[in-house]
Amino acid sequence: MYDLPQWPTLVQAGAALVQAGTAIIIVILTARLVRATNTYAALTKTSVDLAKKQYEGDTSPMWFLSLRQSSNHPETIRLTVKNLSKMSAIITHVLLRVDSEENSEARSFVLNFGLSGLDDDVHDIGAHIRETLNPYVVGGEWKGVVKVEIVASVGHPAIQIPSPSFRFAIVIRDEQVLSVKPKVPGIAIEQQSDGGAQR
Repeated sequence: MYDLPQWPTLVQAGAALVQAGTAIIIVILTARLVRATNTYAALTKTSVDLAKKQYEGDTSPMWFLSLRQSSNHPETIRLTVKNLSKMSAIITHVLLRVDSEENSEARSFVLNFGLSGLDDDVHDIGAHIRETLNPYVVGGEWKGVVKVEIVASVGHPAIQIPSPSFRFAIVIRDEQVLSVKPKVPGIAIEQQSDGGAQR
């Protein structure tokens, strides 16, 4: 015959086993929930980072600068400024610096023209280049590299943002600019056909 006093012990043991099993299931489900939450957080962060990068790409300045010498008028050196971003800007200055001379300071010249997103404009800066290089011309000749940058006013309120440097090899002979060539073709960002060069 069964010993009746053993039944409470068996019931308690069964209840303990059920509780232990339930606890294990809760731990497993909690661990999976934590893993799923971490995965969701990581995916959300990645999505936000991509959206932020896309937004900054659309609203941050990105420029392409090129210099081209006129074949009919060698004294005319045209600076083409291409706005590769969707943000409009006002180009306030062009900065010219002799790269191959020690302690050379950038010369700043006023441009002051607006440029909408994905647009371009052309300006003659031949006189500015000659003024910048005159102190280095010896015997009517000079050969070296000039860094060209622009300063743009963007945003509300407006802030001044310089572009990366574009480098151009320039040769002067008989006090006239003989040639203007880009050093390294490329694209510059806050970073391009017509002869651009990146720092």
